[in-house]
Amino acid sequence: MSYFRLLRAEWRLLIFGLSFTCLSGFGQTFFISLFGAEIRDEFGLTHGGFGTLYSVGTFASAVSIIWLGKMIDHVDLRLYASLICLGMVAACFLMSAAASLFGLTLAIYMLRMTGQGLMGHTTMTSMARYLPDHRGKASGISATGHQLSEVLMPVPAVILITEFGWRQSWTGIGIFVLLAVLPWLLWLLRNHKERHDAYVSRLAAEEAAALAEDAAEAAASDAPKKARVKHWTRKQVLSDWRFYLLLPAITAPALISTGIFFHQAVLVEEKGWSAAWFALTFSAFAVAGVVGSIVSGSLVDRFGFFKILPFYLMPMVLGMIVLFSFNPPITALVFMLLHGLSNGGTVGVYGVLWPDLYGTKHLGAIRAAIMAIMVFITSLTPPAMGVMIDHGVSVAAIAGGFAVYLVMAIALLVFAANSHRKTYMHTAPAAK
Repeated sequence: MSYFRLLRAEWRLLIFGLSFTCLSGFGQTFFISLFGAEIRDEFGLTHGGFGTLYSVGTFASAVSIIWLGKMIDHVDLRLYASLICLGMVAACFLMSAAASLFGLTLAIYMLRMTGQGLMGHTTMTSMARYLPDHRGKASGISATGHQLSEVLMPVPAVILITEFGWRQSWTGIGIFVLLAVLPWLLWLLRNHKERHDAYVSRLAAEEAAALAEDAAEAAASDAPKKARVKHWTRKQVLSDWRFYLLLPAITAPALISTGIFFHQAVLVEEKGWSAAWFALTFSAFAVAGVVGSIVSGSLVDRFGFFKILPFYLMPMVLGMIVLFSFNPPITALVFMLLHGLSNGGTVGVYGVLWPDLYGTKHLGAIRAAIMAIMVFITSLTPPAMGVMIDHGVSVAAIAGGFAVYLVMAIALLVFAANSHRKTYMHTAPAAK
């Protein structure tokens, strides 16, 4: 099915995914960092100090996601999405009223949990669960919400901060989410019951077929086993050694983006670029991300994720090398284009990888664990980079280190993919 036909058939669910992913921008590093200078000045924080505070809030959100993320397997999507929106509203109001470091940390925790964590988790789980034959395309379309937020949000945020102050800006964001975004999302999901009932019926049919195959194999033990989907539990996934070889590559885009964008002011000063120019390059990052999402989604639906895995991070490797090696202003544009291609490609690949490997019945719990790991790892980057910057390490040097890390992560990824290809039966180990 082409993108056009898919959009025509499932436009409500796809626009919900795109909208919810776009909304996550309010909890993403690129957006919160726009308020960084004002927050550091008001609370008397250094780069490392604010990075540490940000890390604490992000780490706490990772712990929460382990439990909250798996609830999507048991709670109606409409209620689940509504609760996440209300959590973001509360986070915005708390940010606007924060009078202490504890209040600020709590607000960051809630923004990161709802925005960076649960919104993207909800979108990708829903696309994989309800559009099984078009997971790559659906994930790619929904993922463009990230790029849309990067285009639409920074300029209005800067204007709001300039005209009304950073606290009043967060109040306005909370009101917008409550009165405009939440009703819009519920309208898009108004026919969700029929879609979910169809998914439950399909899942029951798969399980019945699996039982029938088991019985047939037991009756004819010499018959070759057929590859079929088994729905792994989270415990079984976490016991699969190959899962851990995938993690360095899986977490790399978020880890690197969080660190560099959080400390973008230092990067701009170090390279001698204007802040306005670097802000403008976010549009290139967004456009490249859309291209990466759409192309990767189509490729994984056509060829499978195994053939795409070794290549989707290569543009990011080149981007790190460019950032390490060059200083002219055009460097920022080239870096953002390459970085955006890999960032966009990530979602299309991972939207298919997890349900294809481990099934969809427990996908919410599995993705919650993955998201928690990712959020935890990204919580380490801002303070680590902040400490290095405070001790005189340049962002360019850090980018060179990221390039080496990416090459090693790709090598592990290829090894794990080859191992999966050889034993690819979709069968889970026996629960212990």
